[in-house]
Amino acid sequence: MNNNLGTIAIILAIVALLLSGVAVAFNREAGPEGEKGAVGLTGSQGPKGDTGAQGPPGQNGNSASVNLLPTIKLVYMDGNYIGIMPRIYNYCKYTYGITVQVDDPEDETIRVSFYYSDGSAGPWNAVSVFYGKDGKYSASQDFQYTAPQGIKKIFWLVEAWDGSDIATEVFPQTISP
Repeated sequence: MNNNLGTIAIILAIVALLLSGVAVAFNREAGPEGEKGAVGLTGSQGPKGDTGAQGPPGQNGNSASVNLLPTIKLVYMDGNYIGIMPRIYNYCKYTYGITVQVDDPEDETIRVSFYYSDGSAGPWNAVSVFYGKDGKYSASQDFQYTAPQGIKKIFWLVEAWDGSDIATEVFPQTISP
């Protein structure tokens, strides 16, 4: 009996120590912030690079060629509505897709960017960006809802930049369930 009382007393003492440690941890406050250390020296500036080669002088009386805007033509739009018992599974999905043909008259490398918005004036949300030459470019955007939205319309903004000029076109797209 004496041995059991001693074991119980040791267990109670350990539990009391643990609880006092937890109580101290809850009442902690952060100390004051220390002083900021010294800032190191600024390094020396490197030498200035050589001037690049100068191009040949232009001919008098000849104008430089004019860079023409890229053109953007709609190839097709596709869309899809999937409604899977929205009241039970809380799921319906609208998928919008667009394909355009981009042509730069000078055949320069172009950046083609796709954006979408709920209104024809924006704000525009970025979807994808492509870099390349003349050709077809496509993008798609999914929207998932917990209830059917009925007829849903978005606007696509397609931007083609050839490094000098930017062409933009806006295309509306409607999906009805």
